This record gives sequence, structure tokens and C-alpha cells, in this order.
Amino acid sequence: YSMHNKFATSHIFYNRGIDIAHLQNDKAELSTIRQNNAIAYQQESKYAQALTNNQEALNASEQIKDEEDSAYIYLNIAITYNSLDENKRAEESYLKAVNLAKKLGLKNVLAYTYSNLSSLYGGMNDFKKEYDFGMRAAELGNELGDKGIQASSLSRAALALADQNKFEEAEKLNQQARKISDSSKQPLNIYQAYGDMGTILTMQKNYSEAIAYFEKAFHSLAESDIYDEEVGRSYANLSECYEKTGNFNKALATYKIAAKISDSIRGRDNVKKATELTMNYAFAKKQQIIKDQQQKQN
Repeated sequence: YSMHNKFATSHIFYNRGIDIAHLQNDKAELSTIRQNNAIAYQQESKYAQALTNNQEALNASEQIKDEEDSAYIYLNIAITYNSLDENKRAEESYLKAVNLAKKLGLKNVLAYTYSNLSSLYGGMNDFKKEYDFGMRAAELGNELGDKGIQASSLSRAALALADQNKFEEAEKLNQQARKISDSSKQPLNIYQAYGDMGTILTMQKNYSEAIAYFEKAFHSLAESDIYDEEVGRSYANLSECYEKTGNFNKALATYKIAAKISDSIRGRDNVKKATELTMNYAFAKKQQIIKDQQQKQN
């Protein structure tokens, strides 16, 4: 049901599974179900519920000392905090995932955590860390044969170089990212590599050159329905490029798309703010209920 986006029904069965796992005192199964339930809530942008389920999954895994499970959960908790723009909490959870992944040799967890940390630091304008973690993620992606993570991480690192005015190095690194993304045949990675190249050229006021890269990036998303903040910025940059090169009709049309995405994001931001107000209260309340149930059982 969850994989078919029928989330309301999926939660009914997840909750039944949680009740049975509690009755059997099966902490491993409880952790697994809680994590799956959290992923479904995350896909619905219901971050409070996602965080609650991940926290309870973590409690269960720590009780049975399953550190590998805990590493994955810390990564997912960090992603949820990231979605809420809780940068400090996200960073703390990412670093906990890193520590466990290093200890247990979980290269896949390390690769995705480094990639997410690179993105996090980019949003915080810490371009040195954005570059460092991007390169670490790319190296692990190469070792694991994961072209997607390798391409996206190299592209992120290239953007970090451009933000430090190291444009020649940035273009060379992005060229690597584009080559790998093309071979991966993954639309989102192709979009990111070509879109970032367009951004790098725009930063240097090479507007006519940038247009071709932005157009290639959006062409790769033609059959996708992805409208996030990064895509909105790319449309705004492309609009500027059209304007600077005198193509005012395309500039206006592209600007309207950017504005539409921006309005959609603002709507999601309002949901996020409301979620933040209830998140801590909801989690504390849930924990008290569990504690009361345990006392009654004892």
C-alpha cells in the first residue's frame, strides 16, 4: 500500500504490526515496522509522525544493541530534521550515523550520509565542508559502483568550488559529473549535473552558454514531476539568462514557472512551521503514553 502511495491504508497495517510486535516484545520487528511507517509519513511530508516513528525505532534498536539498524535510523532522522530546516539537529544526527557507519564498515550509509552532509553545509554557506563531504561521498560512490551518488556528489562539490570563485576547477569537476550522470541514465542526476553547470556559468555572467545546459537539465526531467526549491532556483536562473540575451518571451514564461514553484514551496513552509510547533509536544505525549502502558503491564 505504501509503495502505491496509499498511505492512509498503509498506516493501518503498520499500526497493527506495531501492536503485535509490542505483544510479542519483538524489538527487532518493532524497529523495522516503525522505520517503514516513518518513511511513509516522510513521503507525505508529515514530519512530526515520521520523527516520532524513527525515534521509537531507535529506542527499540538501542535496547537490543543493534548498532547497524541504529546507523540507518540516525540517517533517516537527520533527513527528517533537514526537511524541517533544523540544521543543527540534522547535523548532529548525520554525524552519529557517520560514527556508527565507520565503526561497522557500512560504506553505503557513509556515502549517503556524506552526500546529505554536503547538501546541508551548502545550504548553510559552509562551502569548504560542502566540497569536502561531496568529494568523500563521490569517492565512496565510485567504490560502491553507485554512479548516481558519485555524479550528484561531484556536481555538489563543483558548485562549492564555484561559490569560492574557483570557476576553472569547478567546470572541470562538473564535466566529470556530467559524464558519469550521462552514463547512469538517471534523470535526476542528469538534471543536477547540467543544471549546476548552468548555474556555474551564470555566476560568471556567461548567460548564452548557460542556457544550453539549463535546457538540457530540464529536458531530462520532462517525464518527472519534481518541483523543489533547487528546481525553482534553476528556472529563475534560466529566466535571467533569457532576459540577458534578449529573449524576453522565454524569460517571462520561465519566470512564471519559477514563481509557481516558489508559491508551492511557501505553502509547504507554512506546513513545516505548524509541524515544528506540534512536533516536540506530540513526541513527548506519545512517550508518556508508552511509559504509562509499560507501568500498567509491569
